[in-house]
Amino acid sequence: MHKPNLSVCILSFNTQNVTLACLTSIAKFAPKNIEVLILDNASSDQSYEEVSKFVKKYDNFKLFQSNKNLGFGGGNNFLVSKATPGSLRNLPRM
Repeated sequence: MHKPNLSVCILSFNTQNVTLACLTSIAKFAPKNIEVLILDNASSDQSYEEVSKFVKKYDNFKLFQSNKNLGFGGGNNFLVSKATPGSLRNLPRM
């Protein structure tokens, strides 16, 4: 994969179906020159296992797993630390 021009950071905590729907949409519609970083934030369901199966199909998707729930801020900080330098953008809230 070439250097991505955008990193998409996604937190998941016991949201297997929502996360898979989100990733499916990204895979279908987003350009391939992005990286998609997903953190399973210590889910107690099968989220990590199911998302892991999906992510294996794509070179630009990376899945991480935390043993402890880092919260929203901590989880995002973790993913930002894993992003390719220069690929982060701040999107305004609607």
